[in-house]
Amino acid sequence: MSALLIRVAKLLLRLAMEESMRRVLPKIYDRLDHDLPQVLNMKPKPVVVESVVAQAISAATDKRATMDQIEAVIGLYDPIKAALRNVKR
Repeated sequence: MSALLIRVAKLLLRLAMEESMRRVLPKIYDRLDHDLPQVLNMKPKPVVVESVVAQAISAATDKRATMDQIEAVIGLYDPIKAALRNVKR
């Protein structure tokens, strides 16, 4: 039951996201796939991880990331899928 609720929550989060953000999610994920593993090895504070996500959003949108955007990307980003993508490269 909880797995279903998590899927529904992620779907709702994605639907609530602006269309312009949904279009650039692959770019954001690519950047996070590259940057986050290195950052996480340093055992950073949460604010550092938020900063990395904000930089990825800003690079993809050419605009300053809002806290809502940062939280949405953090909620949608799947580190397991990222690890699989990195292994395939």
